[in-house]
Amino acid sequence: MRFLKAELLGLIVNNLRSKLAEAVHLKFGVDFTRPAQVYGTINTRCNARCAMCDCWRDQNGPELPAVHWIRALKSLKESVGNVHANFSGGEPLLKKDLFDILDFCKKEKIPAGLTTNGFLLDAKNVDRLLDCNLFNLNISIDSMDEAIHDKMRGVPGLLARVRKNLDYLKDAKSKRKVKMAIILKTIVCAENLGGLDKIAEYAKDMGFTGVTYQPILKRSAECNDMMANPESGLFNELITRLLEMKKNGYPILNTAANIKQWRDHFDGKIPPRRSPCTIALRTITIQANGYIYLCTLRRDSIIGNIADDDLWTIWRSEKAKGMRKNLVKCPRLCTAACVTKRNLKDYLGLTVKLLKRS
Repeated sequence: MRFLKAELLGLIVNNLRSKLAEAVHLKFGVDFTRPAQVYGTINTRCNARCAMCDCWRDQNGPELPAVHWIRALKSLKESVGNVHANFSGGEPLLKKDLFDILDFCKKEKIPAGLTTNGFLLDAKNVDRLLDCNLFNLNISIDSMDEAIHDKMRGVPGLLARVRKNLDYLKDAKSKRKVKMAIILKTIVCAENLGGLDKIAEYAKDMGFTGVTYQPILKRSAECNDMMANPESGLFNELITRLLEMKKNGYPILNTAANIKQWRDHFDGKIPPRRSPCTIALRTITIQANGYIYLCTLRRDSIIGNIADDDLWTIWRSEKAKGMRKNLVKCPRLCTAACVTKRNLKDYLGLTVKLLKRS
């Protein structure tokens, strides 16, 4: 089953409306903003022990049942139209009522995505995910070297299992003629710096939509030792190599500008901001406990909780409007860490790639 062109067109229209509302907000201070992206961390439980992640360290944290997520998505669907909802964890495939959420998205024709470490992408789960008609499936792969990948993820034998699972996914998707974007998600750090180009090569060989590279953030004590040295020859070679590959058609989804800014990120430099930050004008991030953030890097950006109130009502609240006004003026330039920041040209280019997903 495929998304109809009407639903995809609706997603594009909502993104364009969101961009227009951003322009009005920045020019006149009038808040007609509307979310175009919803990121949901639906659980914190995980079967990996990634050094660069801290969510699994709180395995017993509160986790809202599917009914709250469904109510929140229904609110946006009725008020905004099509939004792109992407769910992650923890490991989302460990959530017992995950498919209740995904089935709702399919029923309501909400383009939905899922981010997984790939361990549980066995035949049963792959077939179930294909039934849900996902818009995109993101799989975390940090190196094509088993020793490096498995050490970073804290699970021996993980990469071999993930590659086997992806082989099945590719074949099953082809046999069933299901269109779904497959995107590899890769952390950039000192441990895997020398082989990051191999992941883009693997994505191209497999016919995947692409790979998104994410410079490591200091979310745990171990991350301090995993920061890449931006002055090293290896780092400079990597930047040059990835930019060349992107220019030559390899499916690297980061913008060239984003890749060039990795040096500042790892060097700890904060260049002067030349334009307002607009993430809070179009994006919602919801944690497993239901709290809604307008910026994942600002822990003070909470505007409410989906367990307590209607999501659209929260978005339109005076508290949310005031928070958006403040966040637009945020002096922090975090483009290297926040790969969701794209200009209109970048959005259109990425949209075309996603619409061509195979």
